[in-house]
Amino acid sequence: MHRIFHKRSLLQSQKLLRRERAIRWIKISFVIVLIAGLLYGLSALSKAPMINIQTILVSGNSAVSSDDILVTTREILQGHRLLIFSRSNIFWYPKQQIINTLEHSYLWIDSVSIDRVNSTTISLNIKERVPVMVWCGVSREKAGTCQLMDSLGYLFAKAPEFSGTAYIKLYGPITDAGWRGSNFYTPSGLNHVFLLTKALPEIGFQPTEVEVVNDNQYNLFLNSGTRISVQVSDQVSTIVANLSSLLTQKAFADSQIDNFANLLYIDARFGNKLFYKFK
Repeated sequence: MHRIFHKRSLLQSQKLLRRERAIRWIKISFVIVLIAGLLYGLSALSKAPMINIQTILVSGNSAVSSDDILVTTREILQGHRLLIFSRSNIFWYPKQQIINTLEHSYLWIDSVSIDRVNSTTISLNIKERVPVMVWCGVSREKAGTCQLMDSLGYLFAKAPEFSGTAYIKLYGPITDAGWRGSNFYTPSGLNHVFLLTKALPEIGFQPTEVEVVNDNQYNLFLNSGTRISVQVSDQVSTIVANLSSLLTQKAFADSQIDNFANLLYIDARFGNKLFYKFK
């Protein structure tokens, strides 16, 4: 009797265990189906036209084609996130990826901001770099293809062919040999160049080229070939005042009529003492 009872108990235990396993698998299957249904519903909802980006507005650009910007942006919006959710959904489209890609793909672009206009439209606001001068090589003797440079000294694009003095030409070392990420001169030196080249025309000098000698010295060249040597450590206002005083002398007044054609150089590196030489 004991053996029969033990056998029945064992069979009942095994049957109960199988039943519990079956219930557990039913529950797991139900959860899986529920999650799959939820994901399917969310996936379908994410693709709803009423909340997907249909229109992309582009503004602020002139050098970079709007068509190129649109093509790049739409390529990023293609496909799905996690293989399920639409990447063009207005609530979770890859905004930062669009910004990073545009800023790194087009050298003319300085920055990009994106605004949501409505549930199907976004606006790309492009800020392009503004060229202020051109870098044309490490020295005047080794002049090459010029590159456009912005006010931060950043070289960002090949300069178009031009004649005359559309931009002041710069010569000197850059931070590296590559186009992207290259910067001209030091921040303090570059600021000095900007201020002085802007101030000199006001007193009659028209600089067309700047060549860096070292971190504290550079030379400016006029159309006539006249060289003006200055130091970054000297105040721009002091340099301008000294040069302005020099122009009151008769020899300079006569030379100025011919755009300083007979003037070889002015050395302004010695404080209030200026050294100069005529042909």
